[in-house]
Amino acid sequence: MSSTQAFATALKCYQAGEYPQAEMLCHESLAADPRAIEAWNLMGVVMFLTGRKELALHHLYEAVRLRPDFSDAYSNLGNVLRELGRTTNAIAMYERCLKLAPDHPDAVDNLAKILRESGQSSAAEAAYRRLLELRPDSADAHYRLGLTLKDQGNYAAAAESLRQAVGLRADHVDARNHLGIALLALGRPAEAATVFEQAIKLNPRFSPGYCNLGSALRELGRLDEALAAC
Repeated sequence: MSSTQAFATALKCYQAGEYPQAEMLCHESLAADPRAIEAWNLMGVVMFLTGRKELALHHLYEAVRLRPDFSDAYSNLGNVLRELGRTTNAIAMYERCLKLAPDHPDAVDNLAKILRESGQSSAAEAAYRRLLELRPDSADAHYRLGLTLKDQGNYAAAAESLRQAVGLRADHVDARNHLGIALLALGRPAEAATVFEQAIKLNPRFSPGYCNLGSALRELGRLDEALAAC
């Protein structure tokens, strides 16, 4: 089997979740052609997904050594480094990917997440807004932008983003919950109570919804109902 054939079969195995077979075929591809760049990248991804993060880094770094403009490999390096807690290096890899491929949605998404996780709220907001240019119908992107805006205390803008998330995915319980929190912060407890009730209806075991509903009812002066909710 040629290097190209082995890689093509490895890719199919990977897409089917058959990681051991994918890894074996990547080895075959690299044995036939040590410069099979796509095989180095895929091997790195498989090793990452199977918990071998340092080995994943080795293979992904080899992929970008062989092809310095390989945007997908930089994005994958960012994912591994993020999981290893190497935040600065991960951000650098995502940014390198986006310098090469500005419309790479996964890199934009993951960069936004790590920026928010590291407290860089303004940069995270900019990244999420860029992501929404690429994926305007992504409920998750609207949701995460809403969380970022809520982190900043911009509750009105947060509520708008969270409403869009709910509009795109009606069963998004977390988006409803955080929408309710934003509405409470805006002094709109009646609307917040309705949203919390909707979240609870969607998932009766969603305990934060009950506590937040209690807070909204307390704001409305419905103290007995508030105690019952909590």
